Amino acid sequence: MPVRTVNKRKLRAQLMLREAVLEGRLIRQPCAICGSTTNVHGHHENYSKPLEVQWLCAHHHAKMHNLRMQKEGRIKRVVWLSV
Repeated sequence: MPVRTVNKRKLRAQLMLREAVLEGRLIRQPCAICGSTTNVHGHHENYSKPLEVQWLCAHHHAKMHNLRMQKEGRIKRVVWLSV
């Protein structure tokens, strides 16, 4: 199994976002796609802007990453089952 390298910018952005939410400086929003308020993640498009996120439920966050990997040719096909 390959060892994953630590992306320091990604880690820093995640920690800054978590701290902002915990301190109440940023309020977690419903999923931008389906409106779910359960298990919502902050998705970073740009790690140099740690507090600029798109709020997505776990399902849509994973789907977004998988579709990006498919586009980049890192995976062949994504199959999704209804939730």
